[in-house]
Amino acid sequence: EAAWPSVFNEEYLINAEKEKGAFTFAALYMGNPQPKDGGVFKEKWLSWCDEKEVPRLSHVYVSLDPSFGVLRDESVFTVCGVSAKTDELYILEQSGDSSWEFPDLIEESKRLAAKYSPLFFLMEGTASGKPLMQHFKRQSKNGNNTYSINVKAYPEKGTPLKNKQQKVSQVLPVFIDDKVICVRNEDWNYKLFQQVRQFPFGAHDDRL
Repeated sequence: EAAWPSVFNEEYLINAEKEKGAFTFAALYMGNPQPKDGGVFKEKWLSWCDEKEVPRLSHVYVSLDPSFGVLRDESVFTVCGVSAKTDELYILEQSGDSSWEFPDLIEESKRLAAKYSPLFFLMEGTASGKPLMQHFKRQSKNGNNTYSINVKAYPEKGTPLKNKQQKVSQVLPVFIDDKVICVRNEDWNYKLFQQVRQFPFGAHDDRL
């Protein structure tokens, strides 16, 4: 969204980012300069494939990073699948919105369950994640969970909750070894790519 549309409208800003590149644009127009090759993550560690190139998967799971209600903070679902032949992890889809409320999270969970038949949903028991877990557990207990949404809490009970940098540090070797592959999709790739590049200096990291 343009902060000064009479001088720099949205079309101008979009063209400026394409012309100058994300790093220069962030420094000149956003007041948020980032390292050219990312912070913790490096661009060369990101692998991509087309949807038709995804191999047979042994199982699929969905994770939820819940919103805490902070400005522009998103609740983000990430759908991942593990290759049946290798140990590669495929990021199949991400969906998220800062305006989602509890009923929206329920409906999005149902949509993803119907589309991917995941083995389980991995949810943080914080913010909007806790009541969502309780909702689906009650549904299962009462026999009303028609979408077979199996919910697991993260972290497991008794395990300290780590911050985002600690979590990312644990999985970096997997990215460096090209074991994580993102499916190309213009609807969500850009947001993920930007947050990966800017982490941990960016304003948001909901998609990591």
